[in-house]
Amino acid sequence: MSLLADARDTLLFRIDAERIKRFGWSHLALGLLFTWIVGIGRWYDDEKAIDLQQLGVGSLLYVFVLALVIWIFGKGIANRRNWRYFTVLVYVTLTAPPAIIYALPVEKFFELDIAVKINLWFLAFVAAWRVALLVRLYAVLGEMNRLQTAICATLPVSLIIFLISSAGFANQIVNAMGGLRKDEPQNVDFLTRISGTAFLLSIAVGTTAFILWTAEQVKARKSK
Repeated sequence: MSLLADARDTLLFRIDAERIKRFGWSHLALGLLFTWIVGIGRWYDDEKAIDLQQLGVGSLLYVFVLALVIWIFGKGIANRRNWRYFTVLVYVTLTAPPAIIYALPVEKFFELDIAVKINLWFLAFVAAWRVALLVRLYAVLGEMNRLQTAICATLPVSLIIFLISSAGFANQIVNAMGGLRKDEPQNVDFLTRISGTAFLLSIAVGTTAFILWTAEQVKARKSK
């Protein structure tokens, strides 16, 4: 199988554990290229983005941290023979391409209100796609059952939402990806509601998932 075939099948939920385990340095290079291009596309037209974001460097750094978080939550529950940080990292980088949709200059072709709605739908679509790919990683490579998969997939998502909400980055992210103007009162109220709701949900859902995850870790250790 070629590199591009592996990348395509990863995104289309076709790739199996054996092919994922064969991911190598060339796959990582391709995935990092995807991540870099998407990172530039995501922030290139945001005047408030820092240089590292506009150059795509922020996305490259972020993907290493994200892969580490995903790997940690799977460790102990996933099949130990399959669950390597390097493999998880490569898989995560190969899930970057859908986010290139954020680079589309929707605002240039539609009125502002319509463009905002389109961008928010883009945001929801890409988030759902990538969470589904995360679920598949835990289920296929980690060889987890449905409950374990749901728990492990919920934890990194909840943690990310909690961190960006508590640090005040949620507004910036939704603003940048959704094309909202923060200087408009209705958008300020909308962003505040989104951030507050996300923060509370991440605590409730994340805490529940963490309790269940701890129970699964104890069960896994007893079974060894």
